[in-house]
Amino acid sequence: MLRSLARDVKQFPATMALGALWIVVFVLMIVSGLRHGHAPSLRQVFLIGLGSGHRFGDLTLRELVHGEAWRTLTCTFVHYGFLHIGLNLLGLYQLGTLVESWYGAPLSLAIYVLIGSGGNLLSGLARLALGSNPDIHSGGGSTVLMGLVGLCAVVGWRSKTRVGEYLHRQMVLMLAITALLGVAILVVTWLLGQMRPILDNWGHAGGALVGAAIGFAHRPMIQASRYRVARWAGAIAALSLVACGAAQVRVDRVEDDIHRVQLNALFRWQAFEDTRLKLFGIQDFYQLAAARGDFEQSRFVDKSLLLSLLTRPDATFRRELQQSLDALDSAKDVLGTGPTAADFERLRTLLARVLMQPPTIFERAEFRAHMDALHHRALQNRDQARARFEALVRQGRLG
Repeated sequence: MLRSLARDVKQFPATMALGALWIVVFVLMIVSGLRHGHAPSLRQVFLIGLGSGHRFGDLTLRELVHGEAWRTLTCTFVHYGFLHIGLNLLGLYQLGTLVESWYGAPLSLAIYVLIGSGGNLLSGLARLALGSNPDIHSGGGSTVLMGLVGLCAVVGWRSKTRVGEYLHRQMVLMLAITALLGVAILVVTWLLGQMRPILDNWGHAGGALVGAAIGFAHRPMIQASRYRVARWAGAIAALSLVACGAAQVRVDRVEDDIHRVQLNALFRWQAFEDTRLKLFGIQDFYQLAAARGDFEQSRFVDKSLLLSLLTRPDATFRRELQQSLDALDSAKDVLGTGPTAADFERLRTLLARVLMQPPTIFERAEFRAHMDALHHRALQNRDQARARFEALVRQGRLG
């Protein structure tokens, strides 16, 4: 088996290299998912798929419209499950080696780039014209495979030989089966309503059209394969692959930075909201503790508080006081500086002695005034953080 593999690598370097790159990207997708805590089940890995291949270059209509044209090529390396990549690798081996035996490695690589980018571009234009969902992800080498099928169908049709006629019939049959399968899945998807499409019919059609068009240049390409122009075409194709991959890596890093900034802004927004909730809790405790002092001095106590006071021991009050002080101290960096620094310190003083002596009417009013000032600043901070987060999200979408 290893000897056979080594022989294939030597005879069909372009096909084998492309298949190896498919496998590398697939493994990286699995590793990336595991690193982010997404452990797929066996059913997901084999049938449903690993999820979005966005960071690895799969294609959506929204990204294509926003200028990320390189995804028309990088998406051919993204596969969503073992069944997906397994079937495509089988097709690539059968068709890729045949085409490479005709034209050689350089032109085969150029054909891959032309079919992949051209077929997916045609697919995107068709979906755009039909108003398709711009957020449906598309990936996989099947666009290229359908292009190779179309190429072989045209080559067989124009050869006027028995072998060519047989090749033509087999390729046309494969195109027909793929088309019928695509229609059947569309019908099932429509009937179920919630199931997402698992075949990119427009990608298949676009690839087949581009491949068929290339097939009409069969004889000139065979002649060109003997000359330097073929090597130049292969070099340009290889550089295109590298450039598209580099563009995707760069965008992925930029998006990571944007997501990190967005996440920090979200955490900051949540932290300010938590601060406001803590202030409400502190205010409730102060009211209850003040009523406790009134109760101990036989003053009037609201009936709604009486039961809580009677069933709550002193140790509980002391523990809750410490919790309130800790909650207030945790917000010192936010509220204990700037315009509310004095409000913060005075409110903490009033809170700390609420169990030692019942607060006077004036102290309670003072507590409420300082608490209102802290609430106002916490609300301002929260609204500013929320506005920044929403602006970053909009910026990320537009970018």
